[in-house]
Amino acid sequence: MIRRVLTIVAALMFVGVFAWGALAQTPTPTPGVPIPLIPETPTPTPDNDATPTPLIPATPTPTPDNDVTPTPLIPDTPTPTPDNDVTPTPLIPDTPTPTPDNDVTPTPLIPDTPTPTPDATPTPLIPDTPTPTPDNDVTPTPIAPDLTPGVMPLARTITVVGRGSVMVEPDMARVNLGVQTTGTTVRQAINEAARTMQDVIDALREQDIEDRDIQLASYNVWVDTGFGPEPMPAQEMTATTYRVNIDVRVTVRDLGNLGTVLEAAIDAGANAIYGVNFAIAEPEELEAEAREMAAENARDRAEALAELHDVEVGPVVSISEVITGGIMPTALDRMGLGDAAMGPIMPGELEMSIQIQVVYALQ
Repeated sequence: MIRRVLTIVAALMFVGVFAWGALAQTPTPTPGVPIPLIPETPTPTPDNDATPTPLIPATPTPTPDNDVTPTPLIPDTPTPTPDNDVTPTPLIPDTPTPTPDNDVTPTPLIPDTPTPTPDATPTPLIPDTPTPTPDNDVTPTPIAPDLTPGVMPLARTITVVGRGSVMVEPDMARVNLGVQTTGTTVRQAINEAARTMQDVIDALREQDIEDRDIQLASYNVWVDTGFGPEPMPAQEMTATTYRVNIDVRVTVRDLGNLGTVLEAAIDAGANAIYGVNFAIAEPEELEAEAREMAAENARDRAEALAELHDVEVGPVVSISEVITGGIMPTALDRMGLGDAAMGPIMPGELEMSIQIQVVYALQ
């Protein structure tokens, strides 16, 4: 306890001595001048020859009497004086600009398009259509007719289809006939069919049928599996059966001999006929006659329609022919033939029909 008290007394005495020294150094205040809280650093007077030492020493500035030139950190490029005859070389050479005395004209990188003078007329890329002058008596034809605003022009036309037909007796016939055979092998069936067809062709030649009027139409070979429209008998299904079918197209130009030709082909071995078609050998004259009738029919139809609407038929605007079947042939149905003789064959008549479409203007 006594030691603690002595320690405190010593500390107080030390503080007091320090405070007394500080008060002794404080200048006596002048009446009317405030005492600064922080004492200022004394400013040297003009009589003070001592120069204060700066915290960072400044680089000495050379005086005019100092002949030593300071060395810069980065040397400057010497600037030539007027007396220096050496011209500095630039890093990028400049393009010399021609002086008025230089007669050489620099060549541009991209040549300029010559500007036409007032005396030269430039040529247009697309020539203009010449505009007629008041002295020109020719009136230009407009590309499209003038349209009244808000009114759509209506085409004053009438369209009709004329039909003309001519009835005529045929003068020729086309017949498809054939031979069908069977065999246990392909070769057997083909040989039998070829032999029979040769007999049929020989019979046709005997009836004055020329070779140009006999043409192969089809040649078929297949295996009969017994699942067709006419199943095979059970005794024939034990072995493989092959069938061969050879067809020819025959043109008969004498209809009076048609029945005889068919009977001769059947007697020679033909066992199938696929139709008889009647036709006209030279239909051009009949077509012209039917076309003339169609044109008259079209005019009659147009006038009848115009009369119903109190207008008159004008000139023809367009004509087109409607493609139809032409001659409408008659034909005998497909038939299978055995030993039966041919019955009567009636060719009847054929109809030659032509249709045309005509567009008339209305007046």
